[in-house]
Amino acid sequence: MVSEELSRRLDFAKLRGHLWGMAHSHAPPSEGEALEAARAKLGISQNEAARRAGMSGTRWRQIVNGVQSTAGITVPVKASAETLARMAKAVNLPASDLSAVGRTDAAALLEGSPTEEARRLRAEIERRVANMPPEDRERMERLIRQEEEAAERTKVERLETMLQLIRITTQESE
Repeated sequence: MVSEELSRRLDFAKLRGHLWGMAHSHAPPSEGEALEAARAKLGISQNEAARRAGMSGTRWRQIVNGVQSTAGITVPVKASAETLARMAKAVNLPASDLSAVGRTDAAALLEGSPTEEARRLRAEIERRVANMPPEDRERMERLIRQEEEAAERTKVERLETMLQLIRITTQESE
C-alpha cells in the first residue's frame, strides 16, 4: 500500500511534469516573436538587446519565450507594459507592431503620451531655469507664464469649438 506522503509526492511529480510539458509545448507569445524578429534584423545578440533594455539576458529570454523555470517548475511569463516598452525600444520595434500583437499598453508607453512628454519637458525646463542667474531666471519665468497662459487660451478655444460641434450634431439628430 502506498503511503499518503508518497502519494502526495507522486501527485506533485505528475503535476510538475504536466506543467513542464504545457510550458514547453506552447509557442512563444506574439510579442516575443516580434521582439526576436526586430533583434535579428538589428543583428545583435539577445544579451546585447537585454543590456540595452536594462535587464539580464536570462530575463530577456524568459519574456521572449513566455516561460520561466523556478525550482523545477515552469510557469508562463508576461512582461509588464513598462518592461515590454523598454525591450521594444532596445531593438527598434515600432509601437504599431506592439499594438498589432495586442500589447497596446506597451505601445502607448513606447510612443509616450503627450502628458508624459509634457511632464518630462517641464521638469527639464524647471531644472535649467533654477540654475540661471536671478535676473535671467525672472525673465525666463515670465516668458514661461506667458506661454502657459497662451496654451491655456488655445485649449479653451479648442474645447469651445468641440462643444459647438457637439451641440450642432445633437440638434441635427433630435
